[in-house]
Formats: sequence, structure tokens, C-alpha cells
Amino acid sequence: MPFFQNPFFQDFRGNLVLGDRQLSPSFVCPLHAQRGNTEVISVELTTPVDVTGADGDGNNIKDLVINYAIDPNLRDFTAITVDLAAEAIVPAAATLLELVAGFNESDAFSAFFEATQQITTTGANPTGRILIRSKLSAERIKFYVSNTGAETVLQFNARAGVAELPTYFARHTVANRYTYNDSVALLIQLDPSNAGGASAVDDDVIDNAVNGKGDSLGYDSSTVQEDYELLSGRSGIFMFQNICLDGDGNIAQIIEYHAGAVAGDLARKICYLRDGNTNPIQITEEPYTLTADDLVTPDCTDCEEDDPQ
Repeated sequence: MPFFQNPFFQDFRGNLVLGDRQLSPSFVCPLHAQRGNTEVISVELTTPVDVTGADGDGNNIKDLVINYAIDPNLRDFTAITVDLAAEAIVPAAATLLELVAGFNESDAFSAFFEATQQITTTGANPTGRILIRSKLSAERIKFYVSNTGAETVLQFNARAGVAELPTYFARHTVANRYTYNDSVALLIQLDPSNAGGASAVDDDVIDNAVNGKGDSLGYDSSTVQEDYELLSGRSGIFMFQNICLDGDGNIAQIIEYHAGAVAGDLARKICYLRDGNTNPIQITEEPYTLTADDLVTPDCTDCEEDDPQ
């Protein structure tokens, strides 16, 4: 059900390991297509750049947060905040060179990274990009940019992978890297507002998500699927049944299908023939094509809580 972002230069590939491993559904959150192992680049910026005010979640736009981990523990991330307005730039009208200076004059940043500018066009309002490169080799450092603050303007994560994955894969987020022994710590869980969160920044990340070529993925942060919908009828472990009763309250028919299947998919129709209001005298199963009316939404009768002891 959640949306996830992959800010690293490595695809995330996860499997729901079920009864038959050969048929286990797999899910992918693509790598960040706007970076390499040791560098990440912003979107093309038109100067001057305004790094004043706050983002949708109230974080200062002048601050860029970079998270890094160095060997021997490439899971032990440390966050540093670069104040781009601290180095005598004009925050409301910063040039690329001033922004780059803001990065490089930060001691915490320059200890491990270097920023450079890449000019695309010149003139009254030149355009260009900012490149952040680590001073350590890819084997010695792992890093990513947080989505808050200056990132909402500079957009180093503009082409980071975004995907909607089952809740189970939250075990592979950076936040859960020490919670689960099998965590690969490649994902950032996004928090769409309609899913109980309150992150306008994450909403924008989801709504503006693109593939490696820059084409929109068509995600809508206001539309979040349930985990079973993401299975898309690919698992034989999780089954739904739409049960029809006869006039006497006996089961007359069952439409059974894989969780996440949609109209037009293959299902199984089970029919019960009874001799009056008695036990079935015939049960048949046959292939069946699902219609919209056959689909059910999971709902459970409330469980009774035990009396408190």
C-alpha cells in the first residue's frame, strides 16, 4: 500500500516468498536515474534561484540535508545540513556559483563531498545544474539527499525511483535497516497525506514521479492502493470468494479468484446443486471470467475483545 522512493544507484527488487518460490510475485523500485555511485546532479535550474521561505512541510528551503554512511558500516547513516544562505549569498536571488560556494564552504559537507556547477546556457538568466560528488570511492561511501528543504527547489531526486509496493517491503527502508536482519536499506517510505500522514513534500514526490526517461509515472498521492490490489491476481495463496446463497440460506455458488484480480481475469465458479434444502448432491467447478459485479472488497466482522483481566 505505501509508496516508496529509491534514492540510490541500485534497483530494489523484492519478492513475496509464498508457497511456491517459483511463482512468488516480485516487485521493483527502480534505481535513481539522475546519479551514479559517487555523484548526484540537480535538475536544470534557471538563475537566480530563490532559497528563502519554507517547503510544504515547514522546513527551511535554504537547508539541504545529505545522509551518508562510510565504511566499514555502510548502513550507519549520518545526516548533515548545509545552510545555503550562510555564505553571504543573496538567498532570494542566488547564482549557481553562490549555491556551489554555499555547499563547499560547509565544513561538514566538504569533508566528504564537493559541489560544482555545470552551465547550460548563458545570458541574463543563465541555466545550469549543480553536481555533488563524493570524495570517497563508491566502495567506501553510500549517500542520498533527503526530500525536504532545498531539495524541493534543487531536485537532486527528480529521477529517483518511485513505486507503490506492498507494506511488507517497508522492512527494506533506511529507517528499518536495524529492525530487520534481512533489510537491504535501499528505500525511503513516502507518506501520502490521504494515508494518514501529513507530508505535502512527499505528496509532490509521488505526484511528480517520473521514469528514467523523464516520463510521468501517473501516480496520484490521493489514490493509494491496498496491498492485495498490488498483487494483481498474481498469487495463488491469497484467494477471494464471492458467495451467493439460495432462498434457504445455503451456499448456491462461489466465485473464487486470486487477490487483486480485475474484471476480465480468470476465476473459478463453484456451483452447488441440492435436492431440496439438503446436502449438495452435485458440486462442479468450471473456468469463469470475472465481471465487475463479482469483485469483493475485503471486510471483516468485528472481533470481540476479551474481557480485561
